[in-house]
Amino acid sequence: IITGADAITANFLLPSLVRGATVTWTSGNTDVATIAGAVDGAGFYAVTIVRPKAENGGENTTVILTATLTIGTTTITSTKSIRVIAEPPATVFTSFATLHGASSLNDYVDVTGIAYAKFNGGYFLLDAEGDYLAVYTTSANYNAVAIGDQVRIKGLYKNYYTLFQISNLTYQEVISHSNAFTITPTVLEDALALKAIDAAADRVMHGTTYTVTVTVKVLASGYVDIYKGAERIGTVYSYSLTDSLNALKAQANKVVTIDVIFYTLHPTNGVMVLFQGTAADIELAVLTGQDAVNADAAAISVPTTAVGGQSL
Repeated sequence: IITGADAITANFLLPSLVRGATVTWTSGNTDVATIAGAVDGAGFYAVTIVRPKAENGGENTTVILTATLTIGTTTITSTKSIRVIAEPPATVFTSFATLHGASSLNDYVDVTGIAYAKFNGGYFLLDAEGDYLAVYTTSANYNAVAIGDQVRIKGLYKNYYTLFQISNLTYQEVISHSNAFTITPTVLEDALALKAIDAAADRVMHGTTYTVTVTVKVLASGYVDIYKGAERIGTVYSYSLTDSLNALKAQANKVVTIDVIFYTLHPTNGVMVLFQGTAADIELAVLTGQDAVNADAAAISVPTTAVGGQSL
């Protein structure tokens, strides 16, 4: 019934029907193995496993599961033991580049850095070598972190398309506040260069700040895209801070120079960037020649009716 019962490391399912008998289950240790109170659509009970943490003194733990089987008026019980393997200690990394080079998905890691950017869902950390690491977490966690905080976290190495990040945090500690840091944006003379970055081949570049001159386009959906002339570059991540997004939306159809943070390369949306500035961080570009003509044309709103309702 239970595959690999002597080395459980993940959630699993238990049947509610065995050879004509209905089955209910109880767990002898609900801190480690919790059984759902109702079956799923396929008739199974979901078992949620919380592995003991070796770094907290946790050890491999045996849990007794009791099955109550009923056929007609006959009821019997049977027990099954499972052995839940303790989660190993988190691997400590002091270099984000080393972390990216040595880690595989779902590795449990322990890192510390300075928070230099935030978004609705997490933040970016900066290490002593000037490299970046994204953290995706709960609202309670990211609301507890301010720009300039030194933060230590433990969590799983995960990815969101080309962005490799830490999520599923088991630990977050704000060590200190108001730490000085320096972010030097990479100035792109042609914003289309964002599309040429091989993000899939370079995990460390995610989190890099770029200065770009782009046209802001606000879509009917409310999302914000950025363009160079008539060519779309990508989208400003909708999880950027709300005030920052609103500041950008106020510059719809204008050519602006802004700092953006490379977030990920999305298979549908293309390049996704964060903007965490205010209105004061948005510089209206001074255009000349054909660029000025094109910008003026894009900003013109031509009425479709005249005074009195006559169609134009």
